[in-house]
Amino acid sequence: MTIDERLEYLVKSQESQEANLNRLFDLHAQTEQALGRFISRTDETLNKMARILEIHEHRLSDLEGGPQ
Repeated sequence: MTIDERLEYLVKSQESQEANLNRLFDLHAQTEQALGRFISRTDETLNKMARILEIHEHRLSDLEGGPQ
């Protein structure tokens, strides 16, 4: 293998590694966005469940004759 062939091989190898790294960065960004959306939806769901629990607690208190 000549020096020119080795250099060409190294350049192609570096370009390939750069492309892979860029894909990895893109996937990381997509994962962060998806995680952010998941956390937001989970927070909304927990808030809704807490409100439902509060309503049921009031209903049970009312059925039992109020606060004791």
